[in-house]
Amino acid sequence: MSLKALWVESRTFVVGRISAGATYVFGSLTTAGGAAKAATDANVAPAWFPSFTVDTVLLLIGAAMTVATGLVSIWAQRQGVKAKRAEKRRSDRAEERNRMAWVMEMLEKHGEEKMVVAFGANWREREIQIQRHPGNAATDFGALDE
Repeated sequence: MSLKALWVESRTFVVGRISAGATYVFGSLTTAGGAAKAATDANVAPAWFPSFTVDTVLLLIGAAMTVATGLVSIWAQRQGVKAKRAEKRRSDRAEERNRMAWVMEMLEKHGEEKMVVAFGANWREREIQIQRHPGNAATDFGALDE
């Protein structure tokens, strides 16, 4: 999945959650207000009950949204950490594959003896040889092409 597609998908998710949240808020306010008004009209509840009910519903919705937002935030952070770890593992594996390919290419082109003479016994572990693109390795040791 490309970053652009992921961005569009995440933006759609966020917009969907906001619109759903707004729908829930307005729906519950309408329901609570209607129920409180009906209770007042039926003389089952006092006249101040509709405004008290709407305030209570708003408070409960606000608390629920706060908790839900916090939980979603924690979940998103954990997913981000997992994604970063997975990407690090993938890049480490790719780097190791590229390093091994470079070593094999140098062995094939120049041989072990020439590499040891030119760069020492630990030529495989030297930081300079770790290449992301093994095809470019020949330019690093141009003197070996003699």
